[in-house]
Formats: sequence, C-alpha cells, structure tokens
Amino acid sequence: MGRLKYIFGLLAGVLFIGMYVFGYKLAQSWESEIITFDNKSVAADNQSQVIVKRNTKYTLETYYSDKDETVTENLNIPVELIGLDRNQVIDFIESNTSFFEETDKRILNVMLLSFSDKEVVIRRNVEKAEEATTKYNYSAEVSKYYVVLEENGVVVYKEDKTTVYMETGITENEMDEAMVAELKYGVAIKNISELYRFLESITS
Repeated sequence: MGRLKYIFGLLAGVLFIGMYVFGYKLAQSWESEIITFDNKSVAADNQSQVIVKRNTKYTLETYYSDKDETVTENLNIPVELIGLDRNQVIDFIESNTSFFEETDKRILNVMLLSFSDKEVVIRRNVEKAEEATTKYNYSAEVSKYYVVLEENGVVVYKEDKTTVYMETGITENEMDEAMVAELKYGVAIKNISELYRFLESITS
C-alpha cells in the first residue's frame, strides 16, 4: 500500500512539472506574438505619418491676379519644410507668408494645393509691386469695369458699360467735389484688385 502511494505521488509530481513547463512555454509564445504585433503596429503608425523628405518634389505656382496668369516652377524643397507633416506645412505657410515674397511681387495669399511625400504643391496669389503702388491710369489699357456716379450712388458696370456689376452704396455726400465731378463722367478700371482699391480710396 505504501509503495502504491509512492507511485501515485511520483506520477502526480511528474504531471505537475509537465503542466508547469507547458504553461511556461505557452506564456512565452503568447508574449512573443504580442511583441511582434506591437512592432507591426508601430511600423504601421510610422508609415501612416507622411512627411516632407529631402527628395520630395516641390512645385510653386504663382498666380498673377493682374494678368490672370499662372506660372509653375519646379524647385528644390525648402529646408524649412523637411520633416513636416501636412498640418505643420499649413501652419508654416500661414505663419510665414513673407517667406514666399519677392522684391517685385506683393503677396495676396498663399495656400497648400496638394501634399504627399512625393510632391508638395504650393500656390501663391500675387500682383506686381509696381501695380500695387502705381496711381491709376484709366486710358492706357482695355478696361474691365466702369465706375459711375448716378442718382442713387456709385455703380460699377462691366466692360460693356450696360451690365451692372455692383451697386456700392457709396453716395455723393461721402466724396469730395473733385471725385464727384470725375465719377459723373465715369472712371475706367482695368481689373478687380484695382477696382476694390479705387472704391476704398474714394471715401478715404
């Protein structure tokens, strides 16, 4: 009887050791799979974050509002953009408009048109500096708008001089006598940016 108990005890001990070893190996296997999964997740997250690289193509579009013309340039990527993601590039553009200025151009606005690690396209709307500062010359070029003082106030017509483009709400009492006299004959304006500058000037 004592020998039988000894055999059963020995078998129980072997079984316990076997179960312990099996459980330990199984736990190691699960841990290895979890680590592998986590590494794959990190790799996927890194791939999903698209950033500007040194070899990213950089395209700068310049739209001249005074000529309604767009010029496209393929340039080296600015070092200031390298390593930035889409949102960071947008923040850079909004905070550093002067970065895109040139001596002969006045920036109206700058925007990000497209973004990837392959190509970044930025567009700037500009007008020539001399266009921004030169006093209006109403007879030298073909005009797209005509500003006239009528009974109810200042009205803007399109180039056909019959289609109303805008009723400004500006009255004769808001202008000096010289401007009133000039507008009664009509003033020709060659583009939209000049039109808005002119309308601002007549009441200042």
